Amino acid sequence: MGVIKLGSLLNPGRCGLVATRSRTSRRQPSSAVRRRGCGGDVLGAGGVDAEALGVPRRAFARDAQHGTSNEDVMQDDVEIGHAYSAMQFYKDKVQSFTRAQGDKDHCPISGNIYMYRAIAAFGKCIDGEGESLFQAQDGPYVWAGIIITMVIQIVAPVVLLVWAIQNVTTINGNVVGLQAWRYDHGSEEFGFTYLMSRILAIMFLLLFTINGTYALKSDMEETEKMVCLCRVFNRVAKNIPYDPDTGRGYKPTYEGWLWVGAVLNSILVINLSLCMFFIFVIAASEASPKDIIFDAFGITFLYNLDDPSGDLSFLDELWDEGIMGDIYGTLADQHEIMDDVKSERQNTFTSNNIYQAALYITKSLIVLLPLCFIFFEGKASGTEWE
Repeated sequence: MGVIKLGSLLNPGRCGLVATRSRTSRRQPSSAVRRRGCGGDVLGAGGVDAEALGVPRRAFARDAQHGTSNEDVMQDDVEIGHAYSAMQFYKDKVQSFTRAQGDKDHCPISGNIYMYRAIAAFGKCIDGEGESLFQAQDGPYVWAGIIITMVIQIVAPVVLLVWAIQNVTTINGNVVGLQAWRYDHGSEEFGFTYLMSRILAIMFLLLFTINGTYALKSDMEETEKMVCLCRVFNRVAKNIPYDPDTGRGYKPTYEGWLWVGAVLNSILVINLSLCMFFIFVIAASEASPKDIIFDAFGITFLYNLDDPSGDLSFLDELWDEGIMGDIYGTLADQHEIMDDVKSERQNTFTSNNIYQAALYITKSLIVLLPLCFIFFEGKASGTEWE
């Protein structure tokens, strides 16, 4: 369903919406760019006329008695002209692309399986006059894959955490200290590999928690957009309800899926961070940098399992992040539609607020987990420590 048609459903008195950002508009160079071309008569790559460009020239450019040769002066003018050409290129072309792309309201919405399920019922409906929001239809295999993905992301981190805690023990009964940083030169057990394994573990802990903070912030911003889209789509479904006899009309969205996604993703990041800490204690005590690297990427894979761009995604043909970003961006420019929806979202507790609470916890883990790893005297159960 097109954005223009969606606007007409919400505001029947208007002819349509004027999209401020479209895929075709990005490829249309402005008239100013077309006049200048790629090398231009004004900004040629060869001889640059500094006076025609309005570039200031030195006072002694025409006077050789100041000790500067004419060749040096001409070389300076050419360099100034090249710098001016680069500046004009940036203003005329690069900034035009940026303006065409729009602000953060027009950014793509990468989405996840929960965002898809929230609007799937609405997106597969048509009113008999236009196309549905989702051109490709999901089948039983897609739905089964989504359910299995959800179960794995719920169960796997818990199982990993329980297993890791059960296989970690303290060194000589001490919890806090620096015995874990033992180094014996030339030793196979406590030599260079052992020390570097612990350093690698700290680096991956920092990397994962920082990335988790970034991912939660991104999910929070996208969930804010999806909450607004769900409520706009619900207004359309209220005006044109779905008729099962004719198969026309629109079904309402299920905003509850956004709550499910916010809770599960927040718990997932926190839980996997704790899993990584205890798993790294085990791997580092066994002097196994290979296990640390593989475990880090394995845990990251588990976190990205619900993303459309993930390795086992079921949404490749169903979710178009560019189109979803264009839909929200165009609606965001229609203030008479979005202002009321945004105000309603801001005055109520919505699913994106779950991410805000998780962000505070994850940010604290950026500091706490590496410090705990440094001072925690832990090792793998069964590992001898002499």
